Amino acid sequence: MRILYLMHVDWNWIKQRPHFIAEELAKNGNKVDIIFKKQYVKNNLVDNGTFNGSIRPIPSLRGGDRFKIIQIFNRLIYLLFLRTIKTQKYDYVFVSHPLLFSDCIKSKIIYDCMDDYAAFSKSLESDYHRNTLLNFELKLSKKAELVVFSSDYLRCAVRNRYGNIFKNSVVVNNAINMPTNSIVFSEKKVTDTINLTYIGTISNWFDFEVLKKVKETYKSKKIIVNMYGPCETKKIEIEDFNFLGPINHDKIFNVMMDSDILIMPFVLTELIKSVNPVKLYEYIYSGKPIITLKYGETEKFSDYVYLYEPGNAESFIEQLNLIASNNYKGKVSIETAIEYVKHNTWECRISEIQKYMEE
Repeated sequence: MRILYLMHVDWNWIKQRPHFIAEELAKNGNKVDIIFKKQYVKNNLVDNGTFNGSIRPIPSLRGGDRFKIIQIFNRLIYLLFLRTIKTQKYDYVFVSHPLLFSDCIKSKIIYDCMDDYAAFSKSLESDYHRNTLLNFELKLSKKAELVVFSSDYLRCAVRNRYGNIFKNSVVVNNAINMPTNSIVFSEKKVTDTINLTYIGTISNWFDFEVLKKVKETYKSKKIIVNMYGPCETKKIEIEDFNFLGPINHDKIFNVMMDSDILIMPFVLTELIKSVNPVKLYEYIYSGKPIITLKYGETEKFSDYVYLYEPGNAESFIEQLNLIASNNYKGKVSIETAIEYVKHNTWECRISEIQKYMEE
C-alpha cells in the first residue's frame, strides 16, 4: 500500500508515536512518505537517522505559534503545498493533528489521535487557535475512515465533545521500540545520593513543585534530578536539578542504566489524563525502579511501577522509601519486565491498524 503520513512534529524531534507508527508501517512493506511540521528551535532537535521513504518538511514562516496573521499565511502555504502532493495516489493518508486536515485530501484518512489537542490549546494558544482546532477536529473525525485513539480516556473525551460521530474507532495504546543494541542491566551502587531521571518533553505539565518538596523533605540521601528532553517551559533554578537537553532515541536506554530511579512527575490535568505514556514502556524495559503519578492510564502499569498521589510529596517519598527497602531494584524481575514489553511493542500495535487497512 502507498501511505502518506502527515506529522505535526519535526522528524528530528525526540521520537514520539508518529515516528514509530510511520517506521513500522514501512517495515510492514508499505511505501510510506512523510510530510512533517518543521521545528525552528534547533537545540530541541536530535538525529533520528534515515527512513526508507521520502521525508519532506512543510514550508512555513517563523512565528506561526505566536501570531494570528502568520498562522493564516502558514495555513495557505500548507494548502498550496498539499495540492502539489496529489494525495489521490495514496491508499491511505494518516493525519496526526487536526490542523493538518484539509478537504483537498482525496484518499481514505486515518486520524491518529495521540493527545487531547483541545486540552493543549486551552492553556497554550489563543481563542482563535482553539476554535479553529475544534472545528478542524470535528471535520477530521467525521471524515476519517478510522480514528485511532492512544487511550480509552482520550476516546471518551473526544466522544463527549462531539458525540459518537466516528465511522470507525479503535484504541491502540502506545508501545516500545525494542533497542537493537545490547543493554547491560545494573544495580544501584551504594552512595549518599539518589539519581532521579526523567526522559521526555519538559513543559507546563512537569511538576517541579512536588520534586522541590521531595528534595527539601527527604533526608536519607541527596536527591539529584536529571532531565533529558526539549524544554518548553521556564527552567527552574533548583540545586541539583539538571536540564541536559534532548538525546537521540538510541541512547536513552544507556541513560536509564546510569540512573537509580526513573520518574514521571506530572501535574494531573485533563491533557495528562488522556496520555498513555510511551516512556513507561521504555522505563519498564530498563528494569529500574519507576515512580510515576497515579491516574487511570498509569494504574494499568501498577504491577511494574510505584504510583504516588498527584501533587503529593509525602506520597512520592513513601515510594522512595519502598524502593530503598527493596535495595533499589525494579518492582519486578528483569525477566518479567522484558516479557511484558515483548507483548507491547510498536510491531504488535501496528498489526492492529494494518488489519483494518487490509479489510
